[in-house]
Amino acid sequence: MDAKAASAATDSPFTTRLGKTVLAGLGGLVFAEITKTLGTSNPGTDTKWYYIVCFIFFFFILLLFLNFLRAVAEALRSRVAVIYYPLARAPKQKWLSYRTQRLYQWFFSLRVPALTFFDTFINLIQGKNQTNSQAFADAIIDQQRNVIRVSDAIRKRVNELLQAKIRCKTEKLGAAQEKTTLGEAATSPDEADTKKPDKPPRGEVRVSISVLSTDQTNLFYISRSPRSAHSVFTKISVAWVSVFTGKNRWYETGYLRKNVLLFDNDSKHKTIADAPADVMLDAYYADRHDDYQAFVVLPFPQPQRAFESDYVKGAIHISFRSDEDFKEIWPTADDFIMLPDSAASKTAVGSTGAGPSTSPSKIEYPDPDNMLEEARCPDREIRTALNDAVIVLGELLHGFNEVVFKTCIQPNKVD
Repeated sequence: MDAKAASAATDSPFTTRLGKTVLAGLGGLVFAEITKTLGTSNPGTDTKWYYIVCFIFFFFILLLFLNFLRAVAEALRSRVAVIYYPLARAPKQKWLSYRTQRLYQWFFSLRVPALTFFDTFINLIQGKNQTNSQAFADAIIDQQRNVIRVSDAIRKRVNELLQAKIRCKTEKLGAAQEKTTLGEAATSPDEADTKKPDKPPRGEVRVSISVLSTDQTNLFYISRSPRSAHSVFTKISVAWVSVFTGKNRWYETGYLRKNVLLFDNDSKHKTIADAPADVMLDAYYADRHDDYQAFVVLPFPQPQRAFESDYVKGAIHISFRSDEDFKEIWPTADDFIMLPDSAASKTAVGSTGAGPSTSPSKIEYPDPDNMLEEARCPDREIRTALNDAVIVLGELLHGFNEVVFKTCIQPNKVD
């Protein structure tokens, strides 16, 4: 009975907009007759038509006003749902220029609320209750999902290539060592057990892809290997500095406590506004409690675009379980830091003039831009694959939308 009653109420002609208008018009006629009865003067013959015209006019104004309020509510809803990130201030940018660009960006960020307002208002005037453009929303989400799928395919291809190369070289090296061992005298089982080194397994590589957030405060993965951490890279990390500055950076277990200069943030240039002049590796190395010994961060796009451009900045992260695996790909990358202790320090005269004092010198990364050139990466196939990946990702993520990724894609994404 309840279902039939609800169906009858829904099918009633008086529930439509036309029916409501007819009822309101009849109500106006009744109101006109009552005013004639209660009035002290005799109304004219055209009084009822006057009230009908006034009612229609005010009803039309009320309809427009209610539609306007609904459109404003939907515009505010779209403004709150779509996160707005204010423009970050570029290094050495003047205050007036920054405020002008920020106002310009804020003005054009109102395009989505304005379009939502117009679309809602027109639909309600036509009697349609559709307040969102679902087709456009689905198209945007599908486009962003395709971008992530391409990124996943690039990551998997690079991961498989690096892993295959390292394991191939490791197997050849193991076979050569086995032949050498067979030619030597056999040792006792107890002695052999004591000589086994406790080293991580060889050949395991993890490749991930990250992008810099719109407000430039962190770096987060959009495509990652299954065993990589879910946490973001903060501003105090090697990866963030590499992406923000556009410089290739790498790390091995022996780099800490060597006074390595991660980035020269000279006061004249001040690329990183809230960082010291000397950004040291020891201070910016973020211990993520992971199981790798070495890693490489290859930022894109290369060359780096301006901060006010539409290019999304990101990086390819390559993690190695052991330093030996890292050296299989980049055999000469650590030559700059593997110095004798005497060469890693310099003698300077103290400010008090009391005598010479020894202080460690800053060790700078040598020519980070040639990390993907033949001098550093001798394997042609790997060098070509990484260069292509950096170029493709730099252009592919040109239209990356952080809000759509975090709200619609990341929650349902499977590694």
